[in-house]
Amino acid sequence: MQIVIYYETYRALPRSLWAELHQIFSLARARDLADQEIDSGSQEREVSISHVYKQALLLSLTDPQHLSPREIKLVCDYIMRFAHLAQLQPANNLENTAAIFLVSTGRDKPPVPLSKRLRNIDGENDLLLLTMDVARQVHLHIKQGQSGPFPPGAGLPDSANQPRYLDLLNYLLRHWGAAPKRIYSRTPKNDGIELVIGLPAIHRVLSNQPATPNEDNIPVISRPLSSRWQVLNISAGGMALRKLPAAEVQVHVGDLVCIKINPTSHWALGVLRWANHTENRHLDIGLQMLAPDASAINVHSATLTSGIPMLLLPEIPVIKQTASLIGNPGSYGPAKILDIEQEEGMQRIMITRLIERTNHFDHFQFSPL
Repeated sequence: MQIVIYYETYRALPRSLWAELHQIFSLARARDLADQEIDSGSQEREVSISHVYKQALLLSLTDPQHLSPREIKLVCDYIMRFAHLAQLQPANNLENTAAIFLVSTGRDKPPVPLSKRLRNIDGENDLLLLTMDVARQVHLHIKQGQSGPFPPGAGLPDSANQPRYLDLLNYLLRHWGAAPKRIYSRTPKNDGIELVIGLPAIHRVLSNQPATPNEDNIPVISRPLSSRWQVLNISAGGMALRKLPAAEVQVHVGDLVCIKINPTSHWALGVLRWANHTENRHLDIGLQMLAPDASAINVHSATLTSGIPMLLLPEIPVIKQTASLIGNPGSYGPAKILDIEQEEGMQRIMITRLIERTNHFDHFQFSPL
């Protein structure tokens, strides 16, 4: 589908794209062709116009700007397998709005949670997308994945047994089972901010280390570690930024970042949650803040003699947030034993709980031994 290309490149959808999708489905439904199977050409089995339409609707509800391109591909694969479980029905007023989304076929708009609609229902042009059965299927897969490898009859690809797939299923359940709620309000801003992207660069900045040379004695990082961005809005939980023309950086959803509002402030730690190329060719990103500061440390394990760079996030008693560690992907392991380098010597710890895992880092809690 054309819509997938726009999502994978974080570009704004063209105007009229949703209107055209709605019109094609409405025409097919009026002529009793919506459920007639057609040759898709690129898919393993024949599909119907209704099935393809449901795929587009379900994909938009996952908020793809919050996913990496690889995750979008996995979501598309899951939707292709189970979109038939979603139901479309004429719009009417329902008391329970959970897992029900409003599809405005007469407007150039994607579906929205029924509970968040801003107008009265149009009984002639509106449809309701019911995702409860899809959410139940996701929940079943989560339970199966938590018990061990997925059974052969689960209907999932081989990649489903990778740890990140279970995280993705939890993400889908949140978006198809009930509408996500914003916790904090946002305040418009127009300030500048320094941004550092990626665990290696953040570790060097926090430890005040220069870039290490490679075999040819050429610094690995030839440009500044930080870049300047414009703050669009800010809340207690995060902020939205816009890339300034002079900033030469590459970003990915799930990147670890740190920011500094002014030269005297601490480097605060966050994670890049969404990205969007606007119609005016601006790159906007959304950050969720993880900690007001962090420390660059080196960690040792039984299998590695050299220090592993990680970040230590401090305990914040006010919000009952315990100390935690962030390392490269694969750092987490249940009950794994590590030794943290500290000024007073080595401290032995045991990993206790995974907080989050992205394609770019593992975030987990630990207990001293």
